[in-house]
Amino acid sequence: MELEALEDELRESCGTYMQRFFALLDAAVTYHDELCSYLNDLQEGLYVHCTLDGVLENTYACQLLTESMTLFGCMVLLMEHRISGLLRERLLVAYLRHELCFSFPNVERICELCRRHVTTPPSPGASGSSLYSAEIISVQKPEDLLRRFQFPELVVDAVITCLRNGDVYNNVRFYPDPQHRTTALSLQGGHMYVLLFYSHDLLHNGLAMREIVDRFFKDNWVVPIFLHFSVDLLVSWDAFKEAKSSLVSCLSPTFIRDRSLYHYTKVSSLLADLDSHLHAVNKEYVLDNSLNLLSVIRECNYTLRWLLLHRMTNDKRARDLVICLGSSQHADEGKLLQLLMKTAKLEFEMKELHAELLKTRKSMWYEKRHDALECMKDLSQNYIGTWAASCKFKNKSIKDWLEHLSSEVSSLNYAAIGNSGRIIHRVLSTLKDIELLHQIKESVQIKHGFSKIQKNLHDMIKVINLNLESISIFSVITDGKYAWGYLTYFEELLKKKISQDPSESLFLHTMFLKFQSWLDAPLQRIKQYESPDLQYVSTYYASKYAAKIFAVLDIIPAILLKISIAVDYIDAEQSTYLINRISKETLEDLMQLDQQLCQAKQAAKLCIVSEGLLNMSKSFDGLIDLNLGGWLKKMIKKELVSQLQGKLKALSLLIYGDIEGNLMSLSNYMLSQMQRMEFLQHILHIDGCSIWEETLTAVLEECAKREVLESPAAIYSSFDGSIALHVYRGYDGLVDVKCREELNKLDDLLGPPKSIPLMGWPSCKEMVKMLHSSWEPLVEKLATIGQLQLVRNLVSFKLRSACKVRANTISSAVDILSSSVCLQNGRFELPKYVLDIHLGSLTNPLKKSVADFSALVIGLGTLLQQFGPSHITQYIEFMIQYIRMAEAAFNPTPVTNKGSAHSSEAPKALYWVMSFCKYMNISMDLELWCLGGGLKASDDIPSTAFKAPNMKAIQVPKLSAAFITSK
Repeated sequence: MELEALEDELRESCGTYMQRFFALLDAAVTYHDELCSYLNDLQEGLYVHCTLDGVLENTYACQLLTESMTLFGCMVLLMEHRISGLLRERLLVAYLRHELCFSFPNVERICELCRRHVTTPPSPGASGSSLYSAEIISVQKPEDLLRRFQFPELVVDAVITCLRNGDVYNNVRFYPDPQHRTTALSLQGGHMYVLLFYSHDLLHNGLAMREIVDRFFKDNWVVPIFLHFSVDLLVSWDAFKEAKSSLVSCLSPTFIRDRSLYHYTKVSSLLADLDSHLHAVNKEYVLDNSLNLLSVIRECNYTLRWLLLHRMTNDKRARDLVICLGSSQHADEGKLLQLLMKTAKLEFEMKELHAELLKTRKSMWYEKRHDALECMKDLSQNYIGTWAASCKFKNKSIKDWLEHLSSEVSSLNYAAIGNSGRIIHRVLSTLKDIELLHQIKESVQIKHGFSKIQKNLHDMIKVINLNLESISIFSVITDGKYAWGYLTYFEELLKKKISQDPSESLFLHTMFLKFQSWLDAPLQRIKQYESPDLQYVSTYYASKYAAKIFAVLDIIPAILLKISIAVDYIDAEQSTYLINRISKETLEDLMQLDQQLCQAKQAAKLCIVSEGLLNMSKSFDGLIDLNLGGWLKKMIKKELVSQLQGKLKALSLLIYGDIEGNLMSLSNYMLSQMQRMEFLQHILHIDGCSIWEETLTAVLEECAKREVLESPAAIYSSFDGSIALHVYRGYDGLVDVKCREELNKLDDLLGPPKSIPLMGWPSCKEMVKMLHSSWEPLVEKLATIGQLQLVRNLVSFKLRSACKVRANTISSAVDILSSSVCLQNGRFELPKYVLDIHLGSLTNPLKKSVADFSALVIGLGTLLQQFGPSHITQYIEFMIQYIRMAEAAFNPTPVTNKGSAHSSEAPKALYWVMSFCKYMNISMDLELWCLGGGLKASDDIPSTAFKAPNMKAIQVPKLSAAFITSK
């Protein structure tokens, strides 16, 4: 039974993943079978117009044939690298056992693919652990693994020969420098590495391997084979003597040291070149220096590629040598990151400007032609007379020649590019000859005019040469998908740079755009095929791409809150009333220049970060869905929760000290947090106040939930529990000993609220009189709270009235602000009031007292409401008990007149309770019952008496008919 339960649990939790895994295996096996069938048919000549030689002669067909074979090999190697054979076997067995699909058509082939690969341990000292082992594929004896699924040998040899002798992807033309040859052929080198394992003898052929190494691997041994996944030839070819010897003969320790020094020494010079170009780059600069810019970008990418790839090598000796040389040349990972970011920035700027030049090249060409014509006209009319020309221009004045050249320039047409180019070259040659005249050399104005004409004509030639070929060059030389795995190890450096200088976030999008090829490469062939799976594949890679971006941007919310902390906020308690006359001495204080300057500086920093996020959002719009607005709100909430929880935890440890000071500190912290969010709200255009309220509510609810679920002993470890414990322990200092003793005695004598206490009315009166002085400070505060509540309701009423007139549709959706409610025993204040039958209210004889009856009742209700409905219920029950005591003591005698002092207590108390119910929105059934004087003494109070929202009905005891009559 336990095994069955475990199987059911496994099926429920991992069933979906096992189905996906089995579908992957089945698709891989089916792909191999169909590809082998096609290759066999192609080899046998079953296709009339298509042969193997014809396919290899066609550039695009050769690319597809090569990629179709290497793709399967890469998939098998990656599966072994990421999913071990033992795990594959267990997943397959679990799926077959659960689904009972042993008769599946490809099950034997799938079992062959999942079978555990028997590996041999690497030779001692050959390799060592690397931080980048996740990106370096390390599979022992890969030839045995790949030969489980062979391809036709003739086709494999033909493709390898094509790769050895040709430039399949035509990338060599983008790298004119012979030193860059292996980089130009790197894509073919990755295919060659995989296909060599399908060949039976090439890896053991010393002459052939030496040729292959010289062409593809003579200065590099870490080779990308698919996206950012690479192989280390120094480790992978350990089992192949001829291949390893050919590689080692080229990659000796001396060569590795020299090559490392060559690249590391270039880092500083490349950074200087990038800075100079970045400060001057604009449209004119790109037009004049496009070749120079391309050369610098090519060199930067070449150096970055070599250093980043070979710092990841699994060979310990080579890795230590490369990294140590980098440290000696002060070119650590920080410098490499700086080189990567500046290179990406220059690439982005040049791509944008080049695209703009292509878009406006026609109008720019005509603009340059117009400027050249204007210069010629200006020269012929204002500076050149009828000077005699040299023998070369006999019978012609310089003015006539300029007019002739002007007519030729005006005849230029952008549509006839070839003819226009020849005319421009002829005009330039003529201008150079004219410029050699003695009279021209001596005139600075004329020389300047001739140079402007030549500059405009040269720009026209440059504009003509603008074409889409530059975009192709960019896409090849700026490819950065090989370093995608390195971003994981650049995250901390990026976060540190952004936290130290927020302006680094302005160009963060340029660095991520450099890796756009990582996103496009898997989709290239799928787009060409117009496969329905395009959406799913693109969504997967887009999610990985976005996750990497968010991992770096994770520091942004903390930076935003850190910047807002440094703001010197204007004191909220400072008086802001209008002043009729301002003296010169107080003007500076009222302007608060220091606070405004501080806010301006911090706002500038926030604007920089905000602009960086905006650039990120704009750059990736249409590429991936980042939704940076929603992400930013979510992360700010997360950061606020972390900070608030830390603050509450710290205060909970200090709560046994000065509780009032600690709570005041918490209050100031809450106020500052709210001001910070308001400050961020205006700059980042987010609902900062709403975010803070939601965060505070979530934290307090979490604290309350934790206190409910945890044991009583653990409750006091939280902030709320610590305050409650401290207040409980400090109660001795709040009430004097005598008063506390009397309260305890009163609590015992009152008994349950449904019964009349054993103590008599005189004793109760004395007790109330004794406690009256202890509650005096609280009364004024409750009255103030009540007055504020009345003002708030008046403001709310005015707003509602205006809304109904000016915005009726909106106002219908807005409810009145919920009334706040309260607690504390109000019976001690009844002696201070007199029931005025003319006004129909309780009045205070002391005219100067702030404790107005209505305000005090509302203030009392506000305080009581904070503790929940049960406390309101308990308060009303004890007030009914007080009324019953006063009514029971009311027995008119000849000695005791009907209007005696104690006879007025019951009506006053009843009116107090009725007013309390009215103001606190509690059910007024009790009031209706009291006003119905015809009820008998035996009648029960309605069961819904004192029923408030979310409160249970209170069972009120019977009152005598005499008491009702006196009322």
